[in-house]
Amino acid sequence: MIKPELILLIRLLVLVFMSILFVQSAMDKMLNYKDNQQWIDGYFAKSFVKGQSKILLLLLTLLECSAGVLCLMGIFFSKKIINPVGFYGLFLCSITFLSLFLGQRIAKDYAGAANIPSYFVVCLIGLMTYLV
Repeated sequence: MIKPELILLIRLLVLVFMSILFVQSAMDKMLNYKDNQQWIDGYFAKSFVKGQSKILLLLLTLLECSAGVLCLMGIFFSKKIINPVGFYGLFLCSITFLSLFLGQRIAKDYAGAANIPSYFVVCLIGLMTYLV
């Protein structure tokens, strides 16, 4: 049997990790919108979603910002036994990783897509702490 303190520690570490990752990434997209838009235009230039890059960037920014803020809030509510905020934050992180993975596969960036599963696994570990 795993001690509840260890489960809470793992949960906190994953929430902090995801908060840093997604809050910083969303802020970068908001502060450097034009640069990110140009990069995404080029990234998807040879794919079937090439005309949709503006909406894709907006959706990705919203996903990242929401996931990061919910994880950040989940840190502050982590002492509660039932903490749906952190759970929903990690769930949104997993949806974001799946979206990023899909985008990289569509763009045929297979090397980039190969990096996403490691982040996804960390997220799943965090989600599993809510099931124990």
